[in-house]
Amino acid sequence: MEEGAGMKKTFYFYILEALITLSILIILLTNVGFHIFSKKQIDEKISKDYQTYINLFSFYLERAISERYRDLEAIANIVSKDNYNREKVELLLSQRPSIKHLLIVDKEGIIKDAFPKKQEISGLDLSYSPIFKNANKSNFFGPQVLLIDKESYYVMSKVTTDKVVLAFLNIPGINSVLEILKKQGFYAFVVNKKGAVLFHTDERIVKEGSNWSDLDFVKKGMSGAKELIEGEINGERYIFKSEDIQTLDSVIFVGIPYHKAFYVISGLREKMLLILFFSLILSIAISLILSKGLLTPIKNILKMIEKIKIGQFNVSPYKSGLEELDTVSYNLSQMAKSIHDREIKLQKIFDASIDAIVLSTSEGDIIDINEAGVKMFGYENKEEALKIKTWQIYQDISERVKILKELELKGYVKDFEVVFKRKNGEIFYALLSSTIVRDEKGDILFIVSSIKDITEKRKLQEQLFQAQKMESIGRLTGSIAHDFNNILSVISGSNQLIQMITKDNPQIQRHTENISRGVDRAKDFIKKLLVFTKSQPIEFKVYDINELIKEEIKILK
Repeated sequence: MEEGAGMKKTFYFYILEALITLSILIILLTNVGFHIFSKKQIDEKISKDYQTYINLFSFYLERAISERYRDLEAIANIVSKDNYNREKVELLLSQRPSIKHLLIVDKEGIIKDAFPKKQEISGLDLSYSPIFKNANKSNFFGPQVLLIDKESYYVMSKVTTDKVVLAFLNIPGINSVLEILKKQGFYAFVVNKKGAVLFHTDERIVKEGSNWSDLDFVKKGMSGAKELIEGEINGERYIFKSEDIQTLDSVIFVGIPYHKAFYVISGLREKMLLILFFSLILSIAISLILSKGLLTPIKNILKMIEKIKIGQFNVSPYKSGLEELDTVSYNLSQMAKSIHDREIKLQKIFDASIDAIVLSTSEGDIIDINEAGVKMFGYENKEEALKIKTWQIYQDISERVKILKELELKGYVKDFEVVFKRKNGEIFYALLSSTIVRDEKGDILFIVSSIKDITEKRKLQEQLFQAQKMESIGRLTGSIAHDFNNILSVISGSNQLIQMITKDNPQIQRHTENISRGVDRAKDFIKKLLVFTKSQPIEFKVYDINELIKEEIKILK
């Protein structure tokens, strides 16, 4: 029952998955088409709304900066080397309340004068101050904290031939414009080309000296992007429009939260989720109806597969009346028959081999062994042989270690001569050939080994080697005997000449006779050597042992 329930669940989910996938695809395609069309329309509307506020903010800001810059140029003329007039500067500043402080600094960064008058800061060195460094690079920057009153101001600079005029000012009305944008749900800020925040709907961010050059959407706006830009601030997504402010050499960003910008699309997504929910319910109902009619034939086909898995290959095809499923059932039965026939052939080859065939693991467990292997190692039956470990059949366990290393390196070994031992301890010589069988992941499944007993062959080789060795010795002996025989011929000839010359001298004759007997005995010994080498037939003679002893005594004397 559990197997049937698992199969049923799988089949249900198969149909359900197909129906759900189809439903989702239809919904997604509809959603994507509507999204593309709606987003294009919304992009155009948002761009127009953004542009209105950007133009308003830019106009007001540029006008305010331009007015202050004209004032700064007038002040620069008044404090020039030839026309320095402090009273005129004070009069002008009294009419410009937005300029809170004014510093006159020479080219080296030394403060020469201050408005209002601050005697204690006169002569201070600003050459290392960021304010003085920025004054030589940009005519408007900030905000910067002024040490005189510890307040944050925007800084405007005017560089002349001998002086740098620094005006610390507030820009009236800018925060009001930003506040209006904020109340209408907009998020607006201005950054310079280095990413430093100059103006923001949250003044705290400006006072903290924030730099947003590392934000991707800010980088796009600073690079001159004309399209709408998506950005994330404090975990919330926004849609921004950016535009350059040429007067300030900066970029303004105006945006609204993403969900407000695309509320139409968000509503559509909610409807799509509702449609998807009903589609899922409908898909489940349809899958139940379809699976009920197909469950029985599928269940029987799965039973066929389970039988094949456990080795029961005699399965009959199931007839359900559905052509496709009947074809699958018939093909399964034919496949089972083919597997069975192939296994029988392989088993016959395995059992018919006169050499031992062993299937083992790398750990030494024997998985299978043929009948020839059982007999070769002296076991009574296969069951007994399967209980042992492969290292138990080696005479020297180090040989197995060498074979495993070779297998790991090359994947096979061929004709490796090994000394094995049988169950009774008798050793025998064999040639081992092994191959590693791996699965699709490369892991070792088992090792196939073929073992050929060469003990008798090795004995015959040893006998042949001994015969060849004796033959070599015989040839060497024959060569020595012939050379020695030649020497004896010279000695015998010389001895005969001495006998002819000294035949009247009995004493010399006695010695020459001894020489003759010694030569004859040496020749007889050579004949024996030649018999050993089989280069001369054996000749049998009758000898008087007493005479031989007497002759030996005479020779020794």
